[in-house]
Amino acid sequence: MAGVYQDLRDYAQGLGWEFYRQGAGDHEIWQHPRTGRKLPIPKNSHRHGRAVLNIKANLRRASQ
Repeated sequence: MAGVYQDLRDYAQGLGWEFYRQGAGDHEIWQHPRTGRKLPIPKNSHRHGRAVLNIKANLRRASQ
């Protein structure tokens, strides 16, 4: 199930996002250098399906 987190991390990096800091609990905070926006990326192995699609959509929107 680690593949879900790796997929989200790779997707975020492909959009230009950079690791900012470790978040409280089981997520990381990522920042887009051009926009300055920050978003959490969960490291939970139970996140899949609709949640992954929503996270990817948020990353895309915040990159613009």
